[in-house]
Amino acid sequence: MTTSNDPDEIRAEIEYTRAALSDDVDALADTANPKKIAQRQVDKAKDAVVGVKDRVMGTADDVADSAQSLILEQVASGVFVRMAVLAELLADSGSAIPA
Repeated sequence: MTTSNDPDEIRAEIEYTRAALSDDVDALADTANPKKIAQRQVDKAKDAVVGVKDRVMGTADDVADSAQSLILEQVASGVFVRMAVLAELLADSGSAIPA
């Protein structure tokens, strides 16, 4: 708070206070907006459901990294299978397989 009697300083302080008050009112209005309140509740409910689903079913990372996961083996095997299929197709068509 200004202890000065300088009109310019008093005006500057009033403008600063108005701007701060305006920001506070805008934030309060946004927080109290019924649509925003409802959206926050929907978001909380969705997050809770996703959290329960992940705890029950696990996450994709959990599945891929588990000892029982065959994903990496299947990917590696898939490359060889695709190469063999392409080789057969090219051999049947009489084309040479590029080296």
